[in-house]
Amino acid sequence: MSTKYAKGKALESSVVRANMRYRTSGRALILYKGTPVTITKKGCMLEKGPPDFEGLLKDGRYISFDAKETQSTTSFPLNNLKEHQVNHLKLVDNLGGLGFFLVHFYNLHEDKAYKIPIDFILPYWDKWKYENGRGSIPVKDLKKEWLVDIDNYLEIE
Repeated sequence: MSTKYAKGKALESSVVRANMRYRTSGRALILYKGTPVTITKKGCMLEKGPPDFEGLLKDGRYISFDAKETQSTTSFPLNNLKEHQVNHLKLVDNLGGLGFFLVHFYNLHEDKAYKIPIDFILPYWDKWKYENGRGSIPVKDLKKEWLVDIDNYLEIE
């Protein structure tokens, strides 16, 4: 399915549809969490929450990831990531779960995205945050095997 993605919720909507197919077929249970909101007398306040998607794969592994989009054709800006999400995915990975960012370069791919493991992102993140290094990950550094169809990003039948 070829879709022109606009910045915003289009990628998340496609992932939610894929998750419904995974659930219906019994291959995975992955839920969209969204951003937690606290309602106060002054109105609604957004909270820091885990990545937007988490669940369980058929093999018993925990999965947690966030979907990101960028217009860039050369690199993925690290300022698109939130520190609490990076820390959460690092913990998921350390505990044996599957933690990643699903990154859609919508000027490069209409219905494809990179499923980038958190352990690949961490060295770039650490250099940027703690050593004043480059603030992005070059597309040329991403592995071709991470390029997935958004409608079947887990590549399971």
